Amino acid sequence: MQEDARLTRDELYGLVWTEPMWTLAKRYGFSDVGLAKICKKLRVPVPWRGYWARKQAGQNVRRTPLGKLPAGAGPAMREVVIRQRVVAHADGSDADGPVESQERFERNPANEIHVASILEAPHSLVAQSVLALRRSKANASGVLQPKPGTCLDVRVSPAAADRAMCILDALLKALETRGIVVSIRAGESPVTVARVGEEEVPFHVEERFARVERKPSRYSWPEYESVASGELAIRIDHYWAQGRRQSWADGKKQRVEGCLNAFVASLYAIADLMRVRRLEQEERERASRAEEARRQAVKRRRDFEEGRVRTLDRVIANWRDARLFREYVADVQRAADNVELSAELSRWLAWVEAYADRIDPLKPSPQVPEPEPPERSEYASWMHEHATLPLFDPEEP
Repeated sequence: MQEDARLTRDELYGLVWTEPMWTLAKRYGFSDVGLAKICKKLRVPVPWRGYWARKQAGQNVRRTPLGKLPAGAGPAMREVVIRQRVVAHADGSDADGPVESQERFERNPANEIHVASILEAPHSLVAQSVLALRRSKANASGVLQPKPGTCLDVRVSPAAADRAMCILDALLKALETRGIVVSIRAGESPVTVARVGEEEVPFHVEERFARVERKPSRYSWPEYESVASGELAIRIDHYWAQGRRQSWADGKKQRVEGCLNAFVASLYAIADLMRVRRLEQEERERASRAEEARRQAVKRRRDFEEGRVRTLDRVIANWRDARLFREYVADVQRAADNVELSAELSRWLAWVEAYADRIDPLKPSPQVPEPEPPERSEYASWMHEHATLPLFDPEEP
């Protein structure tokens, strides 16, 4: 590899759409995950899942076009210098991943997400959810239960629904400005997902419910009921976050409304972890498929060789039997020695000679033998070996 590789944004775009990421990355001493981070930093689209498989299959696949950079984008967004496992921007600044960049963006007071106290001009999904919540009823636990697929994932009581909708409206609008699309995933329960790059990160807003004991009766066991606390929390629903924070709740010193920027930063971080894990899984699957293809190729060669050996055994056995059968006919005829053979014995010897000719691999002329069929089951092989055939065709005159 060259000691210093300077790539413009256009050149990097041309490379990643000409060669798979994992092979291209090796040329520059990186992993495919590291190269993907560089592409994301320069806003270079990379091939989507299944692109190379479809292209290899001869399908007509289109590239994702290279978008234009913002007007104020500096040289760090237009060119990258790659050294042996080291990345530096063209302006000499240190390389910075998208997660760190987003965290810095969210910490900037100028980018703070503000939540309105009254819902005005709501986001389309929020307006849809408000309508669904108004038409729903609370279950036994006091949580509103809208129809599946009609509402964002909100688990609150009627009293906290307005505040939850204001929080989600501010959040969804802020995510839209950051290029993140939020949608409702169909299913029995509403699932809200934020699409960060190629990853879909689910999240929800919920209210904390306290379990309070009812006034005991003289003749019954203690009974409990759920009481809405009015305290909200927003959570990222992903089991594999590697220590990244996934939950923000109302407390003595904070409110969910003041935690939305931290939530967005974690959304990016967890999406990046999901992407890395997905790429690693895809690499494992690719290696597994390659290993399975290798095993299958070895098995096919072994089966082919075993089939040829079985064919040879069959041909040699038929050749040996044909010679033996002819010797048998000659010996019978010599043993008769001028004695006229009976009609039945003559028919028998004629059949033996004809059968020897049928099985003889040299008759009528040497040919490449037919390949041996796949091995039979043990029962079928036993039946084949022990089958008894009549000496003569019943229809033979």
